[in-house]
Amino acid sequence: MEILTKYCDLCEALQQLDESGYCFGCGKHADNMVVKTQEDWEADYADIMKEYYRKDKLIKKNTKKQLKGLVNVSGLYRWLEENDTWEPLGIFSIEEKPKSATGFPSIDNLIKFIIIDNPNKEDESFMSYELVKNDEYRGQTHYYVWQTTTNMEGDSYSGYLLIPLNNGKVFKVSYTC
Repeated sequence: MEILTKYCDLCEALQQLDESGYCFGCGKHADNMVVKTQEDWEADYADIMKEYYRKDKLIKKNTKKQLKGLVNVSGLYRWLEENDTWEPLGIFSIEEKPKSATGFPSIDNLIKFIIIDNPNKEDESFMSYELVKNDEYRGQTHYYVWQTTTNMEGDSYSGYLLIPLNNGKVFKVSYTC
């Protein structure tokens, strides 16, 4: 019995299949084994990325509407687009924690926040944000950043920004470079 690596329509992924079409990934028989060429995979990837960018553009457009009147939206978006790949995560209420909660009470520009209305309920208890003075665009004096770097060569980093809004909330953004 020959084992082949082919595309399983049931798993929608490359899997190990035997000659009869039995997929070792999902445990079912694929009636329609598809062999894809490199060009097919590249075309699929292009379609996936096209859809991703379409959705990204729509999310950013809708977020821009939510931010109107709360921040210099055009300046903020221009600044974000010039610097990194970014994704809006939402507008949140925050609670500032005591300086001792940062673990580094002697560092003046380190601040600990808890996002009160975070729908993802991700654990942010380890995150202390750095206060950064802003002179990049009009109307914003500062923002907060939590950043991590990778071990890759060059300038490789990612993190979160908290942009203060006029209503006392923050606009949270994830970014990567």
